[in-house]
Amino acid sequence: MNLHEYQAKELLQSFHLPIPLGVCLEDNKASTLQQALQVFKHHAKVAVKAQIHAGGRGKGCLKENGLPGVQLVPLAQVPEAVASMFQKTLVTKQTGPEGKRIHKVYLMECVAVQQEFYCSILLDRTQQLPILVASPQGGCDIEEHPEYILTIPIDSLLGLQTFQARRIAEWFQLKEAAFSECITFLLHLYHAFVACDASMIEINPLVLTKDQHLLPLNAKIQLDDNARFRHPEWDKLEDLHEKDPQELKAASLQLHNYIALDGNIACLSNGAGLCMATIDLMHHLGGKIANFLDIGDSASEEQIEAALHLIFNHSYVKGVFINLFGGTLACDQVAKKLLQVLPNVSRVVPVVVRFKGNRAQEGKSLLDQKQNHLPIFVMEDTEQAIKTLLQKT
Repeated sequence: MNLHEYQAKELLQSFHLPIPLGVCLEDNKASTLQQALQVFKHHAKVAVKAQIHAGGRGKGCLKENGLPGVQLVPLAQVPEAVASMFQKTLVTKQTGPEGKRIHKVYLMECVAVQQEFYCSILLDRTQQLPILVASPQGGCDIEEHPEYILTIPIDSLLGLQTFQARRIAEWFQLKEAAFSECITFLLHLYHAFVACDASMIEINPLVLTKDQHLLPLNAKIQLDDNARFRHPEWDKLEDLHEKDPQELKAASLQLHNYIALDGNIACLSNGAGLCMATIDLMHHLGGKIANFLDIGDSASEEQIEAALHLIFNHSYVKGVFINLFGGTLACDQVAKKLLQVLPNVSRVVPVVVRFKGNRAQEGKSLLDQKQNHLPIFVMEDTEQAIKTLLQKT
């Protein structure tokens, strides 16, 4: 689960990390704005920042007015800057051309910056441990300057050690009080990473102010959904505006293994491995998958029916591929539901079906009997099935 910047900063503050003064606005009412402005009455300038789950906001562009998603403005111009963002669509290099709608705006104090750094803690799946990544070239795409990137592996049992944090402070070439502050900052950051079950915490930029203090001007946190069972407080952090509508609908139908993608071939399968192999082969053969949907091996008839309605009722879906390996879930059970659902969907598109395993032959027989008036094509070979579907779409 991704957090907004303001949520990430509030979380970091609870672990004794310093953050700049900030206020999040969830509406653009005059009373709300006036109350927020009182917080900044002694500040000449304020940063007005769009809150979306995407990076590059400062270099992004609002579709409606061409303005950026981060604006540094005098206090008197804050209402105008806020109005320019609320309910507008921000396009960045991470959102794609469709952009993302802005439902929250964050006001933050402007600080006098002397130097910008980058630091993050994330999981390295190759080494199977957390790593600390740091660069003295913060505030930009650090991958463009690999010679400035320092990566330190962290022992999962020992945690981040003081000598490792000291090495980062030396890498940043900090002096005296700022040197010690950096060590403390990194140790607290790692504590937050572990305690919050995060998969990533990124600070970019981490800045050294003119008065020699370290502050995170921006923060990004990803929480590991696998740990959700021990964090009931996460329910309050989730922004449903940032969720794909189809994924929300799938979740309401108890179809938790659904991920919306940007293709036009819907896919239904059982087992994550079979789903992923199907997607890989589809892309290899030139197709584009519209979704990942693993109905598992214990789906009820209601869930099967819900899954079929979900994948058929997409305006952009041009074809459906059902690739099933029957185990506990019988193939003919899915075939029966398909025959019930297909006559009632809003748009009829070609359906290619491949059954293997439990009651596969019975499922094929049911579909073969109905093929004369429904666009269902039963295939044996996965590659040939995908090629056939692509030809018909």
